[in-house]
Amino acid sequence: MEGVEVKTTYEQWMEQEGLPIVEGYGVEDITELARAPWPRLGGAGVFIQLRGTVEGGRGLYVAEIPSGGALNPEKHLYEEIIYVIRGHGSTEVWQQGLAKRTFEWGPGSLFAPPINTLHRLMNGSREPALFVAVTSILFN
Repeated sequence: MEGVEVKTTYEQWMEQEGLPIVEGYGVEDITELARAPWPRLGGAGVFIQLRGTVEGGRGLYVAEIPSGGALNPEKHLYEEIIYVIRGHGSTEVWQQGLAKRTFEWGPGSLFAPPINTLHRLMNGSREPALFVAVTSILFN
């Protein structure tokens, strides 16, 4: 129908996650964006929908891990690059039936959990840890 905006599968998924979605051409300070509880991930988060990111096949979100807490394990078939803004912690990476590998991170760390592996981020700080992630989008 003419004049009716058709949402992509990714946009529909973001809405179903129940997080705030910040849209536009830029963000002044991502640390100041309001975050909401993210039950699936186990922390808090906000999606950022910048003009050109979806068209370029990228998703963007900011997530917070509570002090001394951990996110729920995830496994996905899309790429994800994580940049740590604040906090110190570690990430476990594993595949079913194999030993877990762990590495530590802190402010300025940049890493990408391997595709199709289980991974979990844990906050070893007394303050909430904050990171921004860029993902490839597999659905249109």
